[in-house]
Amino acid sequence: MIIIPEWSTPAEIERDIPVIRQLREYWESLNDGLPPERDQIDPEVIKGLLPWMLLADFEFDPFRVRYRLTGTQVDKDTGYNLTGKYLDEYLLEPLEEGVGKLQQAYERVWRSEEPFIGTYQWSGPWPVPIKMPFGIFPLKVRGKVKQALGIEQLPRESVYDDVKTWRDYLAIQKAGGPSKRDLMDYR
Repeated sequence: MIIIPEWSTPAEIERDIPVIRQLREYWESLNDGLPPERDQIDPEVIKGLLPWMLLADFEFDPFRVRYRLTGTQVDKDTGYNLTGKYLDEYLLEPLEEGVGKLQQAYERVWRSEEPFIGTYQWSGPWPVPIKMPFGIFPLKVRGKVKQALGIEQLPRESVYDDVKTWRDYLAIQKAGGPSKRDLMDYR
């Protein structure tokens, strides 16, 4: 059975989800830990991280987050192509709690100009929400923080090795649940 860890610190998240640590290290290397200009980002250097990444634009009065680009794995895991969508479009049940936390995290990153690593509850087609680990890293456009790189990745293990019945599947859900892709592959 898959066990989704209980993370309480960014270091624990980075330990279990290396893509978040790798993006943080890359981001910090660009401007000594301060927000870099977006044009400093070289997609070729972080090519292996792109499937789990998002590029978000910030809008103001009121503060809103619009996804400019989303990685293929983000779209698979969420079940949506988020490119061109506003985060607050998803402020509805059963997504409201997780989306609200993400909205607050993006605004915190914009105001503080510092990265944020945490988790949010993601509700999918399974009855038990899962913890989605994420990182948000601010980017400057002409000297002002107006965008962010985001990254998120579901913990991946072979969740179906021992699945024989729907009871086994429900036990997996109670432990945190599979990604939507895994759900579609369920046999």
